[in-house]
Amino acid sequence: MAIARFTISRFGVEQSRRYRDGLMDSIEALARHPLMGTDLGHIRPNLRRHIWQGHSIYYRATDHGVVTQRILGPGQDPMRHF
Repeated sequence: MAIARFTISRFGVEQSRRYRDGLMDSIEALARHPLMGTDLGHIRPNLRRHIWQGHSIYYRATDHGVVTQRILGPGQDPMRHF
């Protein structure tokens, strides 16, 4: 995963693990509360976004939780990736 490689190269393995754990905790929170993200239906039907630290988590709510579509960093254009 590009996020992990970048974080390891800049901040070390331990910080990469903390960042990964925080990102996963955020995704698990979205699974419990799928409507907490911002509705981005104008980009793609049922698409939502939740910002966690420097990354935007793009996902769809389903009957069984959430499906992560993309995780984009600062400066990445969501219109280009969808």
